[in-house]
Amino acid sequence: MNRGWVAILFIVWTRLVAAHPYTLSTEESSTCTAVYAGSVVKLQMYAVATLPAMTSILVYSLEDEKHFLNSDTQRVVLNGPPLGTFVVQDSDPFKHKFLNIGVQFNSTHEVELWRKAFRFGSTGLYCVKVETNALHNMSPVPFVMEASFEALYGKLPADEYPKLGLFLGLSIVYLIFGIIWTVRTWTFYHDVLQLQHYISAVTFFMMIETAINYAYYEEYNITGEPSMLLLLFAVVFNAARNSVSFFMLLIVSLGYGVVKPTLGSKMIKCVHLTFFHFMAGALYGVGSLYDDISPMFAIGISLPLTLAITAFYCSIFQSLSETIKRLEERQQSAKLLMYTRLWLILVASIACLVVFFVINTLATKHQFEIEWVQTYWQYQWILEDGFLHILFLLTFISIAILWRPTENNHRYVLEQVPGTDSDEEDLEALAADAGVSTTVTILKKRKLQVRGVRSDDTLASATDEKEDEEELMRWAEENGGDAVVAPAVTENHQTDT
Repeated sequence: MNRGWVAILFIVWTRLVAAHPYTLSTEESSTCTAVYAGSVVKLQMYAVATLPAMTSILVYSLEDEKHFLNSDTQRVVLNGPPLGTFVVQDSDPFKHKFLNIGVQFNSTHEVELWRKAFRFGSTGLYCVKVETNALHNMSPVPFVMEASFEALYGKLPADEYPKLGLFLGLSIVYLIFGIIWTVRTWTFYHDVLQLQHYISAVTFFMMIETAINYAYYEEYNITGEPSMLLLLFAVVFNAARNSVSFFMLLIVSLGYGVVKPTLGSKMIKCVHLTFFHFMAGALYGVGSLYDDISPMFAIGISLPLTLAITAFYCSIFQSLSETIKRLEERQQSAKLLMYTRLWLILVASIACLVVFFVINTLATKHQFEIEWVQTYWQYQWILEDGFLHILFLLTFISIAILWRPTENNHRYVLEQVPGTDSDEEDLEALAADAGVSTTVTILKKRKLQVRGVRSDDTLASATDEKEDEEELMRWAEENGGDAVVAPAVTENHQTDT
């Protein structure tokens, strides 16, 4: 078998949602996979078109492939000696145990009863090659054989097995974190901010998603067949988790609940972007499940998600910069420290992503080199799933610790210092959400301004409040007329009460 095609076959196999066992036939007479020492391949013949026939079976390590490759054709050559086996091209010692046999079938009964098992003596990449030929002239004969790989731990492919431990560990970590977060939320429930409820939602999504992923690999390990239903659930929950996480970061960056009491129309835009990201993520995840997709189809399912992620990142960092600048101007030290730390966490996570993509690019560059595949296949799970899930875990927990429920949550509410009065944009957004007219909103701002000036005088008497009301009414009559005085007075009395 050509070495380049072996590498391509292995790489393609690891990208597919393939199942154990593998079916070998005249059209696909070989397969390569990664195994751990002590694993077993069980061979079972199902059908041979012409009898009597000779079936030739070769199981070997890729490190020993050179012993079977013809120097001219770079392919494995049949017929011995002995008859029906593959030719060993040199006399150099083999590094690993191999199987090279010829089996003669004279009847259908012999075909149905035939079984063969081979135990791998070492960890590595192994190939199974089978050919069946007519006994009288050694011409190819159609056949069907099943090759089932089983390890001491179960039926998961060796390169997929680390993911079982990965998602088990993540499930436990998120469960423990969820319990701790729930206890703290319950303890300081009356002081919990709205943003902390969003963190609770993300925690819930993470607990469910990692549990579904673990269930998928556990069932795959037991049955040898991947559950498409569990895989579909995992894809949908992964898309939902990413979307909710981006949504939470965006509204935090906009200052929701801490710097601004409401986002007004911006909140609707955030929801729309989140929904678009979820649909794009679900489309990409479901599309990636197909084994054979065209380049145009790949671009079609990737482009919407790329646009959504780009929009989120740009919006988050732009909003975060504006919020930090605003807090600096207002000299709100507690909030400023929190948002500065959030900025550092996000920058650190992006720096890690850049490093990851560089490493992934280098890995992709060498993925068709058989020597590279032989060396690094055991770490492939890190590039596929491990790194991004662990990075998300560390980033999420860092943000959650930063925004954890405490008895000092009042430091981050809107009334932190006199300078925290909402500006015009905030009040207009509040008015829009509550259905209050613009004129009444202006009256509120005017009242806040009057009280803000008088609050500096510590000797002010109770008559200051009445003077504020009279000044507010005079301003209303001058600017809005009698039509706005009544609703303004009603609103003011409700506020005072």
